Amino acid sequence: MSAGEPVCFIDAGHTVVTITVLAAADTQQWQIDVPRDAAHAMADTVGLLAGGARSAALDRLLFSAAKTARLATMAGVVLLSRSWVQPLLYTYMTRWLRAALPESTAVSVLPRACYATRCAGVRSALVVQCDDGVLRSVPVLDGVVADELDVVWGDVQRLTSPTSPCLRDWFCRAGAGVCALLRQPAQEALSPPPPPPRTPDKTSPTSAALDLLCAADLLSAVEEQVAACRKRELRACLATIVLCGTAAATPSVRSCVAVLLSEQLPSSVLTWV
Repeated sequence: MSAGEPVCFIDAGHTVVTITVLAAADTQQWQIDVPRDAAHAMADTVGLLAGGARSAALDRLLFSAAKTARLATMAGVVLLSRSWVQPLLYTYMTRWLRAALPESTAVSVLPRACYATRCAGVRSALVVQCDDGVLRSVPVLDGVVADELDVVWGDVQRLTSPTSPCLRDWFCRAGAGVCALLRQPAQEALSPPPPPPRTPDKTSPTSAALDLLCAADLLSAVEEQVAACRKRELRACLATIVLCGTAAATPSVRSCVAVLLSEQLPSSVLTWV
């Protein structure tokens, strides 16, 4: 492929397939909803390839993507792989595309985290991916993904809902609770913490407690991953945080990630693609 030729990037999730076409001076993007039968096939591909069978639902989804983005006119098609998805899925998709497209169209697979850093214009970063309300992150150093540090932070749907109280209040309250717990003697630390106070928006105690636990889990996961990156001499990855995924453009999610990292990485740059 030469510079300026159109290249298509396909990010296949279990709910949405995002198709991005990059040309010389133009970028186009489409999103295709994944039918339930195709989502099931994407989650269970072991028997599919082992038995040499085909999935009609997955084939229809790939055909829809090929037709929507006119893949036959592309110089290259790149499948963006997610670390938590069975590699067999990308093997199946690669075979389908190579059989359906002209031989002149190059088909390859690229880790989604590497694609995110390229779009952000950096070689090293902590890539935070948000899909279906779940945050997970992995460091990328000089274009190489540190898969052993791929960590799920947790579900942020509760904390980013319109009815949730201020994010910063929850994280400050959760952080204060964790610090207080660490300062207690060992025998006192075993006793359950006091219930959180009622929130001004009349959130029920049960809901408030769940929000607080969710915030505490997120804070703990971020702290552990940042510490692991520093221990592995991956400090260069912590200078830039790249947010990607289906919810990357959602202001509440961006705000959540910013607040989460504000204490651990106050000088880091947060960007999204």
